[in-house]
Amino acid sequence: MPAATPGESLKITPHETIRVVSSDERELHLEVTYGPGSKPPPPHSHPTSHEHFEVRRGRLATMIGGVERGYVGGESFDVPHGTPHAMWNPGSEPVLADWRISSPGRAIEWFRAIDRLRREGETGKDGMPPLPVMAALISDYSDVFELRVLPGPLNKVLIGALAPLGRGKARSASASA
Repeated sequence: MPAATPGESLKITPHETIRVVSSDERELHLEVTYGPGSKPPPPHSHPTSHEHFEVRRGRLATMIGGVERGYVGGESFDVPHGTPHAMWNPGSEPVLADWRISSPGRAIEWFRAIDRLRREGETGKDGMPPLPVMAALISDYSDVFELRVLPGPLNKVLIGALAPLGRGKARSASASA
């Protein structure tokens, strides 16, 4: 897969857009914009990546390891690998932050696959891919992204049951990423 290209812009949720600042095998540096009025996404974690965020503008709401907190311009925080977390912007103004992912692995490919589904119209009214397609992507990128909505191994059981239903569209998006 092609490396991340500085300036490349991807929409990864209806309220979240990333722009690549720089990238190498050690770190993916992104600028992320969280549009106003979003709700908390499902908690997730990254098995090998450590994340560092520095809020530049706005107020970013977070849930990290079960603790909810807000961060404003000039504040920073870390999300260690394996820690369940979610970020969102419940306010009325956009949030801008620097996002550094250490040991990114295939993170840029994951983001490209999600962006491709959106651009190809493979999303529902809420702007997200249908659950079976998302499950297939999560299964394909389990080295990058883990859903953490159910206790223990039940997340993997849920993903495993739904993934075959969305495999065709997910593979198409992944192959093009």
